[in-house]
Amino acid sequence: MLKKMVFILSILLVSQVCLIYSQDKGNSDSSENRNTGEEVSKKKKSPKENAEVITAPIVVVTGTRTEKKLSDTPVVTEIITEKEIEESRAESFADVLEDYGVQQGSNQMGSQIYMQGLGGKRVSILVNGKKMTGRLAGNFVTDAIPVANIERVEIVRGPMSGLYGSDAIGGVINIITKKPSGDLSAKIKLTNSITRTDEFKDFFWGQDVQASLDFGINDNISGRINGSYSGTDDFYDKDNPYPADTAAYDSVSGGVEFDFNFSENIYTDVGGSINYKKSKQAKSLQFEEIIPILNTEEFVDFGLTLGDNASLLSRTYHHYYLRKSRSHNVIKDTNTPTRKTEENEITTELIYNHDLSYNNLLTLVASCSFDQIYKYNLRNENEGEEAGGTRFADSQALAVQDEIYKEDVYSVILGLRGERHKSYGYFLAPKASGMYHLNENLLIRTGVGVGYRSPDFSDLYLLHGDGVTHPKIMGNPDLDPEIAIGENIGLEYSNNDLDIPVLKSIYLMFNLYRTDLWKEIQEECIYIDESIGYSEWEYVNIAESSRMGIDTEFAFALTNFFNISGGYNYVYAYDKTLKRQMLSVPEHTARAKFQVNVDSIGLTAYLMAKYTAEMLFVAMGSSEEGSIMVDKKTNMDFYTGKNINDNYKIFAGISNITNKTNKDMGPFLGRKFYFGINAEF
Repeated sequence: MLKKMVFILSILLVSQVCLIYSQDKGNSDSSENRNTGEEVSKKKKSPKENAEVITAPIVVVTGTRTEKKLSDTPVVTEIITEKEIEESRAESFADVLEDYGVQQGSNQMGSQIYMQGLGGKRVSILVNGKKMTGRLAGNFVTDAIPVANIERVEIVRGPMSGLYGSDAIGGVINIITKKPSGDLSAKIKLTNSITRTDEFKDFFWGQDVQASLDFGINDNISGRINGSYSGTDDFYDKDNPYPADTAAYDSVSGGVEFDFNFSENIYTDVGGSINYKKSKQAKSLQFEEIIPILNTEEFVDFGLTLGDNASLLSRTYHHYYLRKSRSHNVIKDTNTPTRKTEENEITTELIYNHDLSYNNLLTLVASCSFDQIYKYNLRNENEGEEAGGTRFADSQALAVQDEIYKEDVYSVILGLRGERHKSYGYFLAPKASGMYHLNENLLIRTGVGVGYRSPDFSDLYLLHGDGVTHPKIMGNPDLDPEIAIGENIGLEYSNNDLDIPVLKSIYLMFNLYRTDLWKEIQEECIYIDESIGYSEWEYVNIAESSRMGIDTEFAFALTNFFNISGGYNYVYAYDKTLKRQMLSVPEHTARAKFQVNVDSIGLTAYLMAKYTAEMLFVAMGSSEEGSIMVDKKTNMDFYTGKNINDNYKIFAGISNITNKTNKDMGPFLGRKFYFGINAEF
């Protein structure tokens, strides 16, 4: 019923917008004061804006945990802007990342993120600097973050444990959400889609609704409310003997934030969010799996300015995650016992910044967290008991960072983080990074840092599978943390004043890196009985490996309305233990975007192409020798949008034009046609 209402509402709004457009156009044509070519040209973006190059006054926070101009940060930081997100096909945070060079794999557990050949549990996902909870088998449920509430995404590749602790070996992705504006305004985006797959020659409907409301109560209090719904019909045909690779689902999210500015020196932000997702996936003609997932977050931030050269921020936030799954016999109408995962995590942080001099900034970060999890397949305290138990963990950390800088010239940062964790004791992670402007267009960045990942609850206590129908996977309470050392050096060139007829502006970024990983946690086969097909695997610290490669980005504004942007990533992963290349990491990934912006008529259109080289898909309880080679893939997307007036925009597009799917690493869905409308009041 809700899906039909969304579709009907979209049609009505589009019809109304077209009527408004025709009236506006008629009025415009008959007006003596209609826009001239000169007036339109005054509103055109600069060539660099057309090339979507992020420059000052854009401010980033992830690389240093302090506000800095992007051109002055000593840490290589990539930005996905609000405009890019709004003009994308994205219905989830995972879609946003996929379009901008972050490799991922998705399944019913969520999305698994990879950067510089490291992924799963080795990439830290943050929301406004706060670590996400709900990682299951290395995956995140990315539906918990409504795309319409994202202001920008900051991506920092390479070890960042010196600031963000465990998990940040491969890098950090920080989702910056929109703050209350204080003005009364509302936005709504309605999207309808039709999707088909290679496996099932049928079409399936999908709907997505995203809305927000900003308001101000008085000069000191402002608020923001956001909500979203997305869902699809069943992605399988019950008369087809083969199960689908993607689950049908319904997902509802909501959030609220209030900002209190008590004075120029004191403020408090209070808010929370909730996401509920229920999916259904066919496993056979007889069985389907039903999975409801609940995510909630509450937070309180308190900021204080201490004189002219110091500030203090206190943050406390709580995350709750609940996942249940059961199999339903559609013939007998019976259910299997529910398998439950439940996690509570509460964290408190203090962030202190002090300008020791006009060019010397000291940052101190203190944090403590408590984590409790119940999981149906965690080993109990008593080894003889069946799986299904509650485990606890706590950690405390202190990080210090000193930056010496001169704006638009140089920046040097030294930092150290010390952490105590219940599972393994104490660990230190130093880091150093620097940036220098060689001239007004060219700068160099370099850095070195130590990363680490503490074993999570599954690594330590998992007890999963019966050994026959599924390999028996066992955790290991004696695991040590993974340790990594990463180095990088890169160049960035930008020029917005090119006096060339076919090139208005240019942006180029090259970043060479190497990461060495010790005590890597992997599964090792400890027992096998081939006569009955029985096997047991255990997590152990056995592997040593390295990743080295290059990340590149480019953007060219060829004219005032046409630009090309994209990137290329190469990674060579080497297993030092087995002395061979790791084929589970694709060597090459690339993307290119060809975009047209015709501001005089409010038209935007682009074609995006993405390429991933072949790789091995290594499932749980298997080795590379017995794994499946996933073929190289090339996907293409098309989008076009038209501004009707200041309030309305209609759009349409096609995702996965090539209609290529892969049941192991995705994309799981075939060609998707979508259309919708943006309204802003």
